[in-house]
Amino acid sequence: MIDEGEGTLRVTAVGASLSGKGRLLWNRWVSKRPRVTIIDHTGEWARNGIAADYASGLGNYLDVLHRNVGRDRWRIVANLNFQEVGELAGILVPDPDAWARSPIVPLGGMALYLPEVDLSIDPNPYDRSRTLWRRGRHVLLDVFADTQSPASTSKEVFKCSEIVPVFNVVTSSDVRFIERLAGSPEQFQRALGWIRNRYHAAVFLPQRGKLILLPPGSPNLAP
Repeated sequence: MIDEGEGTLRVTAVGASLSGKGRLLWNRWVSKRPRVTIIDHTGEWARNGIAADYASGLGNYLDVLHRNVGRDRWRIVANLNFQEVGELAGILVPDPDAWARSPIVPLGGMALYLPEVDLSIDPNPYDRSRTLWRRGRHVLLDVFADTQSPASTSKEVFKCSEIVPVFNVVTSSDVRFIERLAGSPEQFQRALGWIRNRYHAAVFLPQRGKLILLPPGSPNLAP
């Protein structure tokens, strides 16, 4: 089993297209959160019809978020660009006095899901969107993300994620990413051999130095 600990959570899944990373995130974590915002760059989540509200642009998103104040459960799909995600990070996790000024706290917490996170988080080390991972826990913010391109994703994303599921990968740079994440040759070989099987996930808990191998159909993957 995956020991998630207490409090908020940051999970970033890695894998090729159709490898299973989005399904794991959605079934295991995102769909179970009562208040969810999904950053949708491709229109895929809007087409899925999983949300009651859709927002285009940061201003529209903030209006929709305001309308949901007081509701126990909601899902918002928002189409935001690089700059808007950075601006949103500054609003959700303001500095200073994040707890007093964040709109998430009076909502009772929120989950943010960023599919293809490399399209949302600028690798620039000064990009404000990094605060979603670094300080989101201070304002009751869960952050979930996935990517096909770990080499193009900000290192801050993986540094601050408690759980990193890795599925089948394609490029040599992705394999090198897994080697660095594994931390030891033994864990690297175990993970690499495992994810060559379809839909199998090697789940790293980097802050604890642990590796969990999940097959398809594991209780951890069930809705």
